[in-house]
Amino acid sequence: MSEIKALKLVSGEELVVEITEESDSSVAFKNPVAAVLQRSQQTGGAALGFMPWMHAANGPFVVDKSKVI
Repeated sequence: MSEIKALKLVSGEELVVEITEESDSSVAFKNPVAAVLQRSQQTGGAALGFMPWMHAANGPFVVDKSKVI
């Protein structure tokens, strides 16, 4: 069974992902979305939104744990 988790990469990107596999040295995930701040149309203030990460693919992606904060 997969888990939904938030990951922050050393590049500064904040992702919400579906973890498919995890080892001592890496993490595999699919269906990543990036958290982005955007202007709220209702209030004009900041709002949290999500957009696809890596527009060309849904994964699976494998990232070394040294690249995850």
